[in-house]
Amino acid sequence: MNKTTKRWLAFIATALIVFIIANAINILFIQREPEIPATSFVQTNADNSTSTFSEVSFSATPPSFPQELPIATTQQFTTSENDIAEVIIDQFNLTAHPAVPKLWTSNDWSLSNAVGDLFTLSSNQYSELTDIGMNQETTVQIAQNFIDSYFKQLNLDVIESQIIYYENFLEPDESNSENAQIAKIPFSYTIAGYPVFYEQKSLFPFEVWVTVEDSIQKFTYYPQFIQVREIGNKPLISIDQAIENINQLNQGSVVSYNNSTTTVISLEEVTQADMNSVKIEYRVDPSTNYAFPFYRFSGTALLSGIETPIEITTPAVVVQ
Repeated sequence: MNKTTKRWLAFIATALIVFIIANAINILFIQREPEIPATSFVQTNADNSTSTFSEVSFSATPPSFPQELPIATTQQFTTSENDIAEVIIDQFNLTAHPAVPKLWTSNDWSLSNAVGDLFTLSSNQYSELTDIGMNQETTVQIAQNFIDSYFKQLNLDVIESQIIYYENFLEPDESNSENAQIAKIPFSYTIAGYPVFYEQKSLFPFEVWVTVEDSIQKFTYYPQFIQVREIGNKPLISIDQAIENINQLNQGSVVSYNNSTTTVISLEEVTQADMNSVKIEYRVDPSTNYAFPFYRFSGTALLSGIETPIEITTPAVVVQ
């Protein structure tokens, strides 16, 4: 055997060893089913209270869901909500209001941070709209261009299934595209086509209102500037198991409710609920930075003696 042959045999043997090691690493670390720790995140309501569930039921036929879905880790960008606010303040020539904190205005626009960590940019120049009917493709493109001007570095998708059309802006009665004068276009990160929500938020992290005249009327954003990286798949639990987990393990969060009264309600009052629809979404647990799938149930519950529309989320995968 000459030296050249020996070198090739040594090269092939080395390459084979590297391949075996790499394949072993892939099996052990990449293809291994991720384990999701059960933190207080899965039991915390939107108002930071905790409910003790006992009789939550589901009385509908659920849609068909995949057998398994990806799990992801998230990492925060160094960009902050204040960084974005400064860019908007500069580009729209806004100045701080002398008497109202967290409010910047001009003749044409206002930027406010009056509610938690939600920022809202609104046009002050509202004129009565006369045209009726909106083209979704055009409307989405206008909203997309606006998002790209501030959040190009974020991998955001328009959630077309959740676009809402309104007859007008001052009295926003929901409508369809043929009879609409304004549309709300939501944007979010997505995993496997499902939107990603942060913590117990019930609203999309970025929303753009576009008028029938192809102008921006309003824009809202939460400080959710993250990168998402999938790390493996995990099988979904059944709807029956999810309901059992809510009742037996208290793995449920009330993320939204529609209070039709002036009475202040604590969501810890929710112990029983009748759910009649369900969908899948992802949520980010800030204590672990995992993004994993949840079932989001919609239905009603008695709050202060009044039947109230509510939404409850629970993990769609095993957490332990």
